[in-house]
Amino acid sequence: MLSKISRYGSCIIVGLGPLGSIAITAISVLSVAEIFRRYVLNAPSIWSAELIVMLAALTYAFAGPFAQFYQRHIAITVLSERFPPRLAKFSAFLKLATGILYLSALIYGSGQMAYSALNGNERSGTAWDTPIPQIVKLALVVALGMFLLLLLRDLWRVVRAIFTGATLPVAPHFTNDNGNDHG
Repeated sequence: MLSKISRYGSCIIVGLGPLGSIAITAISVLSVAEIFRRYVLNAPSIWSAELIVMLAALTYAFAGPFAQFYQRHIAITVLSERFPPRLAKFSAFLKLATGILYLSALIYGSGQMAYSALNGNERSGTAWDTPIPQIVKLALVVALGMFLLLLLRDLWRVVRAIFTGATLPVAPHFTNDNGNDHG
């Protein structure tokens, strides 16, 4: 059962990459179109700024779990790469445990904000008056939850490596359609 959940979760996270690319492309196109409308046609829209902010927020929120899945977060590894294997495992454990504590607190705080936004039917308060604050706050909680689950998975792998003497787990490797390396 756990492997099924992990497999489906992996499919969802891997699918976030193309969705993020589409969202960033949409942000760019909407920004250029809004600049054209505002400064050339002198007819700005009431919806583009809110939509751009929502797309950017969603993209950035889900970028964390995506980067964690591939273990591609920015990290300063000049020291940890020189550690002996035992100390490297302890360092990885400490890093993941700290991340778990931080994300747990962040989920708690953002969960309260999302509950408030949903319960109070929070709206943007602009001329378009959309429920974007509700969408973004709920999505943040979901993204943080996904991120936390990935950290727990990685912590379990590190703990298993510590007690079995195995090497630290390696990130999944990914290539583009032409087989070129992205890592």
